Amino acid sequence: MKQDMPAPAGSAQGRWLGLLAVGVVMTLLAWWALQAEAPAAGPPSDLPPAASPTGRVAPSTLSRHPEPLAAGVSSLHSVRTRLFVKGSLAGTDLAGGWCVGPGPEGTEVLQPCPDLHRRFDHYLLGTGEVTAMELRSLLLDDARRAHGEALAGEIVSVWDRYLLLAAHAWRSRFDPADPGTWNAAVAEQRQVRRQMLGEAWAHAFFADEERHLEAVLAQVESGAVPPADPGAPVPQGGLGTDAAAVMAERAALYGEAAARRLAQVDSEWADWENRLEAARSEWQRLQQANQLSDLQRHTEMAQYLRAQVPGSEHARVKALLHLPDF
Repeated sequence: MKQDMPAPAGSAQGRWLGLLAVGVVMTLLAWWALQAEAPAAGPPSDLPPAASPTGRVAPSTLSRHPEPLAAGVSSLHSVRTRLFVKGSLAGTDLAGGWCVGPGPEGTEVLQPCPDLHRRFDHYLLGTGEVTAMELRSLLLDDARRAHGEALAGEIVSVWDRYLLLAAHAWRSRFDPADPGTWNAAVAEQRQVRRQMLGEAWAHAFFADEERHLEAVLAQVESGAVPPADPGAPVPQGGLGTDAAAVMAERAALYGEAAARRLAQVDSEWADWENRLEAARSEWQRLQQANQLSDLQRHTEMAQYLRAQVPGSEHARVKALLHLPDF
């Protein structure tokens, strides 16, 4: 990962600048490629009206995100099944929460908090397995079940604005090798977040990230070497890399115990990828076996999964390989 920003051999400052540059790229660009189906945002003059300073938002009226098409119980059930039964979210519980708390006279109100950011991101893990409209319909239905029609409308309005932010076309040039471009990009990001989400929701969703990034940028500008950042990209092994060198670099950054734990994670991840690739090869072999019926193929693949793949991984393997339900 360090080749993104070459540093002179033996230069600690160069090594840290390289790690920082990748971290800044991840922070500023992660949402730019969130999903192909997200609508492209217009220039700032076209931005939707921001939420009020208290974070209150009206139910969505954005033309780019109309209310979902009428979806019967069966269609929503199908979306849930694709994501949470047969899909990559099988066995997971929704992260975060709805950020609904007590209001005046026993009512409930939507209150800006980081939990809704985490909940939105959990739904977005299903991008690619279901459409953007299906995700929106599912979120809206879940919010209705939990807190009723009015609060669900407010929640989905925040969702709409969050996706517009994800698809926003940033104007400031950002060059990871040129720290002189970073402040303008960060400032634009802060401004647009507040224009789209409102001050209260932008603060709830991004305050911790913004504080950390600003502190690191200040350290770089002062010439100080930043401390090890647990959120920065971890030195990785792979083809052509020296495992001992990777281990030593990790130990220098995080300590010996953490370096050993990272090595164990690497090993477990490699084992998973090997199991997935072996299952892919077996399914391809069965599909090419013309002498077998579909029932025989499904039976043999089910037997293979039971024998070669832990039960906790079956749903994920089926989703990633697009296996039929058997």
